[in-house]
Amino acid sequence: MDMIIIEFIIHIMNLQEAKLIGIESFWSFTKRRLSQFNGLSEKTFYLHFKESEFRFNNRSNNLYNMILKELRQNKL
Repeated sequence: MDMIIIEFIIHIMNLQEAKLIGIESFWSFTKRRLSQFNGLSEKTFYLHFKESEFRFNNRSNNLYNMILKELRQNKL
């Protein structure tokens, strides 16, 4: 029984480490992206941050095709 508990604790620790790596990866990506601007307005920071989130979550996808598909489905 003790071995199952130890394996469970190790599993939880590995999950927490993976989450930290993911957060550090996102933050590194976002800092690189936002540093391209020469300062950001407090009013637009949230929008830049959300764009970074979108780009990070879709970094393996072709953003041009995604946006084009979205625009075709939901005309302006």
